[in-house]
Amino acid sequence: MHLTYLPQRGRADPILLLLLDSSTQFTHSTLAYAEWDALKSSGQAVAPEYPFSKLPTFRFGHGARGGNDTTLAETAAILGFLEKKLAPVGTTASPPDATARLTMILSSSLELLAHLLALTSTTTTSPPPSFLLPPHRSALLTTITTYLTSLEHHLSSSFFPPLFSDPLPLAQPGTNLTPAAATAVTVISFVQDLFPSELGGGNGGGMEEQFPKCEELRREVEGRDKIREWIEGGRGGFEGVWGRSEYATKEWFDECDKKAKEMV
Repeated sequence: MHLTYLPQRGRADPILLLLLDSSTQFTHSTLAYAEWDALKSSGQAVAPEYPFSKLPTFRFGHGARGGNDTTLAETAAILGFLEKKLAPVGTTASPPDATARLTMILSSSLELLAHLLALTSTTTTSPPPSFLLPPHRSALLTTITTYLTSLEHHLSSSFFPPLFSDPLPLAQPGTNLTPAAATAVTVISFVQDLFPSELGGGNGGGMEEQFPKCEELRREVEGRDKIREWIEGGRGGFEGVWGRSEYATKEWFDECDKKAKEMV
């Protein structure tokens, strides 16, 4: 199994969370932005290596079945494949209502993640974006808190299979981490980088005060052994990096946070 993405956090994070939690052997490579731009402009970013000219891509073989490797694109498609591929032995099919609810959370999380990544995709040659400064800051916060309010509600509800379960025993292969939970945690992590004052993580942070179930979800997922090791190692070297420019880094988000306070 091989995962390819850009040198940043974002759409590949939920995929990595499932792979890491399952202890599955895989490789992970990054394409430099200039390399990816060149592939697209030259018409080489096409199937079979880059389906629909999208990243991330995920390539896997078929074991004893043989045949050519398969390459998938689109985070949702890759997560759907891994959810079944890495499911623990004995996993039963989810009831339609639970499946629909998890799909709803996954879709909403991917939609917000795409929106936030688009906001931070400004190049270094462009003027600094203003979405983290008043008055735009409050509008973005409203969008985010609307999402978090719904997520908090579903985390407080009882349905099976749940959005999140206790980790599997160490000796049991696979993962019970759902794509919905992995993607929601990625969004929460992004939000905490973007809004450290209003929705920061940790004890006493804004996320814990306003959306305690969301913060609990992040802590539980990021506290799983393999995932914790990856985070402590700097998330593959891309901690706090959400895009190609200086305006997509936690350092710049923190500067905007400071300026926003001064402008109030």
